[in-house]
Amino acid sequence: MQRVGIAMSSVSGTQLVQAHITSPSQIATLVSNVQLAQPNGQGAYTLSVRGVTQNDFADHEEGPAAIYLDGAYISQMTGLAFQIFDLERVEVLRGPQGTLYGRNATAGLAQFISAAPTDKLDGYLRFGLGSYREIRSEAAIGGAIDPLQKDRRPSLFRDVGS
Repeated sequence: MQRVGIAMSSVSGTQLVQAHITSPSQIATLVSNVQLAQPNGQGAYTLSVRGVTQNDFADHEEGPAAIYLDGAYISQMTGLAFQIFDLERVEVLRGPQGTLYGRNATAGLAQFISAAPTDKLDGYLRFGLGSYREIRSEAAIGGAIDPLQKDRRPSLFRDVGS
């Protein structure tokens, strides 16, 4: 991050847990000059970086800010309606950006990076209760299965009672 000549913010997985971040729309609370809006209802998000945003909210339109999940580009606004868990970090680059990730994004980008398997056995379990009888549990276990293979198995359960 220090070798790149661009305005970039990185939020670690620990910081995400401490701030109780569970969806991409909450990233704006930790990163300056970033807003996520829901112009078409609960299932569609648009990312705004430094005030550069989308004016046409049709499903086939791509926004000026790019979203990536583990290196895969998410082109549709509905693709941003996912739960955040077991992340290593979130990187936000303020644009214009066109050389680091491949898409010419006028506003910039947000990259969500999942935790990778390690050489040592590790894991965690988190459990929480919320308003409206919400129950949330999150767990992950990972490590070396044998000397040649590493694996990580994250799991998320969320239920909101009526």
